[in-house]
Amino acid sequence: MKKITLLFTFLFAAFTLSAQTTDSVTFRVDMAGFTGTIGTSADLNGTFNAWCGACNQMSDADGDGVWEITLALTSGTQIEYKFTVDGWNSQENLTPGDPCVLTTSGFTNRVFTPAGDTILPVVCWESCSSCGSSGGGGATNAGLPLTFSDTTLNHALTGFGGANGAIVVDPTDPNNNVLELEKTSGAQTWGGVSIGGGGAGLASPFPFSAGNTIVTMRVWSPTAGTPFLMKVEDKTDPTISVEVSVNTTQASTWETLSFDFSQQVSGTAAINFANTYDMVSVFPDFGTSPTSNVDYYVDDIMMMGAPVASLADLPLTFTDTTLNHALTDFGGAMGAIVVDPTDPNNNVLELEKGAGAQTWGGVSVGGGGTGLANPFPFNANATTVTMRVWSPTAGTPFLMKVEDKTDPTISVEVSVNTTQAGAWDTLTFDFTQHVSGTSAINFANTYDMVSVFPNFGTSPTAAETYYVDDIMMMGSGTNPNLDTIDLPITFDDPNVNYAVTGAFGGCTDTLMVDPTDPTNNVMRIIKSGSAETWGGIVVTAGGMKNKIPFTATETGMTMRVWSPDAGTDFLLKVEDATDATVSAETIATTTMAGAWETLSFDLSNTPTGTPAFDPAANYDVVVVFPNFGTPGIAAGAKTYYIDDIEFDANVGISEASWAQNWTLAPNPSNGLVRLEGLNGQDFQVVVTDLNGRSILKVNASELNNNELNLSMLNNGIYLITVANEFYSESRKLIITK
Repeated sequence: MKKITLLFTFLFAAFTLSAQTTDSVTFRVDMAGFTGTIGTSADLNGTFNAWCGACNQMSDADGDGVWEITLALTSGTQIEYKFTVDGWNSQENLTPGDPCVLTTSGFTNRVFTPAGDTILPVVCWESCSSCGSSGGGGATNAGLPLTFSDTTLNHALTGFGGANGAIVVDPTDPNNNVLELEKTSGAQTWGGVSIGGGGAGLASPFPFSAGNTIVTMRVWSPTAGTPFLMKVEDKTDPTISVEVSVNTTQASTWETLSFDFSQQVSGTAAINFANTYDMVSVFPDFGTSPTSNVDYYVDDIMMMGAPVASLADLPLTFTDTTLNHALTDFGGAMGAIVVDPTDPNNNVLELEKGAGAQTWGGVSVGGGGTGLANPFPFNANATTVTMRVWSPTAGTPFLMKVEDKTDPTISVEVSVNTTQAGAWDTLTFDFTQHVSGTSAINFANTYDMVSVFPNFGTSPTAAETYYVDDIMMMGSGTNPNLDTIDLPITFDDPNVNYAVTGAFGGCTDTLMVDPTDPTNNVMRIIKSGSAETWGGIVVTAGGMKNKIPFTATETGMTMRVWSPDAGTDFLLKVEDATDATVSAETIATTTMAGAWETLSFDLSNTPTGTPAFDPAANYDVVVVFPNFGTPGIAAGAKTYYIDDIEFDANVGISEASWAQNWTLAPNPSNGLVRLEGLNGQDFQVVVTDLNGRSILKVNASELNNNELNLSMLNNGIYLITVANEFYSESRKLIITK
């Protein structure tokens, strides 16, 4: 991990406050569905403006009832928002499960992630589609994989032969969107729906090649044995096409069908790798003209085969969907990698146990003889595997089985029950405690495949959906020869055991590749929607190799953090591994949203009511509390990243004592605020909003009696950051007029 001085870090952060990438996004709402009276304006409120009321007023210049506003928003940062009238006099009442919304902690809001300058489609008040329609295409064509999750994409659905298509909420999963295919009474035998039809095409053609000719599609049909024909063709030339037919095997449950385009329907054209196939059509119950309307559903149309270059490996986080996880279903269960229904920034493995599935139904990772990239590194000191699980019920048995991909007789099985209902739960599987009557672990064997059996021992009468994530080894490291963790903590050294963390209070942690830099490793912390105010992770459970070298004048640490929001409090706590009552803690606040920044922590600056800092103490444990003081029910599920935890000799009592004393007055303020306690030193003062956008930068020496005039700002919460070359400290300021 590249190192950087705190001075350079601050100057770079201050520069990027104004250079941060933003996108121009236009929001449009048709108020035809609003039954009240608009006094002044329709307004846009969301996480980007702290739900401020009337500070982002929309306009209807031509009086057609469509109100709009264009804002500069941080690229790549998900926002939640809704339309209101005259501040908060009226607000949208959105429907949970609709395709454009996200429901967290009982609040349902619209959701959008900027990814370039965008003019969003006109939507009706309290609807995901335009007034009087069922929705339409977006500016960007849909491409593989076709998941139907992003309804702003142009799927260019074209029905034919008496069949209709529409993107709807999955009738079996309100957190998922699917393509509904309705074959109406008297429809043609060849009735179906095209995706990328009408000459629109897909964003990219199917990447067929020798050895890479298989397309999979999840299908829900009311009957088993129903033929589904899939046809791919050139959007500009319908004579260039390939057709494949596959029958369903399940009734009224989801299953995954595989279409091998090297096995075309007899009498139709064979595949030609020189051709372009950039449109796909689906024909449900091909060859039949129904006597009444019949509904079918499809989802997750994707290529299989050669493009998947690397095998999945431990830890199994399901984040990188380009890896070959070799998911293999059995016994009436189905597996798919989907977006975490509790965190749109995370992927998980969905396990659906269909109605009538076998008691032993489940899903293998590394199945079909493929295996994982490396076997489980079991040894006498490392026999424990953890797995995060979401189950609709507590007390549900999950059986985990590891085996040799080449020999199913070599295996070990362990069963653990869930303790939570409708929430994430981390289960621990000790493979020295195998299920009675099954094989014991043998460290000489190879275990390079893992299977998960949800609700083991039960054949459900209705479909059941479960989710799993973060399957990883614990214990004395994945290699007994790994070194004990020590400062600086970079998460990059392959010779160091970083698998010594412990999550608590509704948080989970995962060691993973930095989503902003594929050459770097970081620790991801997810604070769930049910997390406690004090939820966090122990980074160095059991203690570090050496204690932190604090002295009476060198009391600082730094940590790089990534937060989705500016103004997020991170509490850093150090403890004695042998005595948790020996501790010190302090808080630093983020100033940037959706970007990395380095926070400085002066451990001599401990909050009132907490243990005092003792420079002679044996502090060898580091604990991190993201968004400290805020419960998950208020903030919703949030994802944070941390990296590069280091001792900083430049931060000490003599250099940062000013940070304990300076204040903002008055607070709340009408816009005129004094910075008190700076004692005439030359500091830089930066004012930012909660999206991390820089509003004002000035030297404290330029202020008149240390007074800032912020009367031009709208009501809301802002961050005032004061810094010198060694240290920075932020305070929250509330402006209300």
